Amino acid sequence: MSYTIREFGRGRISVCHKALEDENTAGRVREFLAAVEGLTRVEIDCRDGSLLLEYDTSRLGHADLFLLSRKLEALVQKG
Repeated sequence: MSYTIREFGRGRISVCHKALEDENTAGRVREFLAAVEGLTRVEIDCRDGSLLLEYDTSRLGHADLFLLSRKLEALVQKG
């Protein structure tokens, strides 16, 4: 995987990925994440390719986040 985790705490994760610097890719990621139940906040900053997710820990666990990261990686690789 080619992302860097900047922050990982209970209910919050921030990552960087070069592909998120592209507005089209960021838009696809936003659209995909809008359908994920349990996410309470999604922010993408194309200036530095960062993604901030806040989530409900009672609905999304570590295994869910891992699977989500794999799906997101596949999505951004399609470019």
